[in-house]
Amino acid sequence: MKKLSGLIPPAITIFDENGLVDYEAMKKHADYMIERGVDGISYLGTSGEFSVMTQEQKKELIRIMIPYIRERVQAVAGIGDTCLANTLELAKEAEAAGATGVLAVVPYFSIYGEENVEAYYGRLADQVKLPLLIYNFPALTGFDVNPEQMERLTKQHPNIAGVKDTIPEISHLKAMLKIKESKPEFSVFCAYEVQALELVEAGVDGFINATANFAPECTAGLLKAGKEGNRPALEACYEKMQQAAQVYQYGTPLLLAVKEAVYQKVLGKRGTEILPGLPLKEEYRHKIKEILKNF
Repeated sequence: MKKLSGLIPPAITIFDENGLVDYEAMKKHADYMIERGVDGISYLGTSGEFSVMTQEQKKELIRIMIPYIRERVQAVAGIGDTCLANTLELAKEAEAAGATGVLAVVPYFSIYGEENVEAYYGRLADQVKLPLLIYNFPALTGFDVNPEQMERLTKQHPNIAGVKDTIPEISHLKAMLKIKESKPEFSVFCAYEVQALELVEAGVDGFINATANFAPECTAGLLKAGKEGNRPALEACYEKMQQAAQVYQYGTPLLLAVKEAVYQKVLGKRGTEILPGLPLKEEYRHKIKEILKNF
């Protein structure tokens, strides 16, 4: 099983005026990120707005975008859903498309107990052939996969390959890193730019951070500097990541601000937002434009 690692941005999904996925824009965006040093791309995560897309839209995106990137970088497909049957259906699409791995968020809306969540991931892991990343985002799902639970799951299911641990407490991620002592191939991914410096030094395997949609060279540079032990370069890249993350304050959810940054910096044209998403106010677009002058 191939180890997932490095910078794997959670790609936005770009829609046209008819509410359809704009694949010309999606491919241009993918090329942009790859040219600037990403190690992979993850589709249909939170930033990819999987929760507002139909099952058919998600299957189509997997069929088109995974083959487009898979020969160049790691290709990860988000398969999360509140319905296990839907999740398994997306997993089959990812397998057929040649994905490197899949990312499955904790079942959300109804908040289940540990036993329920372990049974869910156990069934998923038993039926999915690809490396499986567990997406832990308790602020949105209401459930936290704690490190002890994660370790139990990895022992029972060898293809649980890692975790995207989207959580403010750095101690939580460091506890996840300890799983690598017994399972070196296990990968821990960070999501928050503010945690980057400390976690690179702690040995995190990679980043799935939203600013890499429009400023991937910052996170890519940080990972490179960390491997080389180049402290000045590491700190410089970290500071640039913090500057990029300033766009977050202008979108609720923050993915809307990230999309605006991509429209301005990468595409040179606007996409269309899908309700409940709305276009940003003009003043916020201008604020983002000012931030992007530094990149």
